[in-house]
Amino acid sequence: MSARARILSTLKPHNAANPMDAGDLLATVGGCEATAWAAVEELVAEHQVMTCRIHRPGGSVVVFWPMGKLVNARPGRKAGRK
Repeated sequence: MSARARILSTLKPHNAANPMDAGDLLATVGGCEATAWAAVEELVAEHQVMTCRIHRPGGSVVVFWPMGKLVNARPGRKAGRK
């Protein structure tokens, strides 16, 4: 299984309300840390994974969660059309 697949699989149960800490993500994914970081950066650049830095009094932490695809079952009305 590739690093990208392991990352996406690991992040599957997480969301913006319950993100995964970067350290926990890398520990769970395993393998070469540089390869895992490169895969995370690719997924973030492709908007498949979202990230943010949370600042707390004791320091800051980087968190990740998978990006959900918004699906609109039926198209909305176009602007200017009645």
